[in-house]
Amino acid sequence: MPSAVKLDLDIAPQAELDTKVEEAIGIYGSLELWVNNAGYIEASLVEEAKWVLYL
Repeated sequence: MPSAVKLDLDIAPQAELDTKVEEAIGIYGSLELWVNNAGYIEASLVEEAKWVLYL
């Protein structure tokens, strides 16, 4: 059994979230910790960056 597993998913569709929870439980037998590592990236040239987003 792996000590950790990374499951990529889009949490917006409830069905996909339910499927991944079931997958994790299938691997470990239970789910004790859930880490939401969602992020947001705004890509631009440095000269065009909206610095208020980063301060």
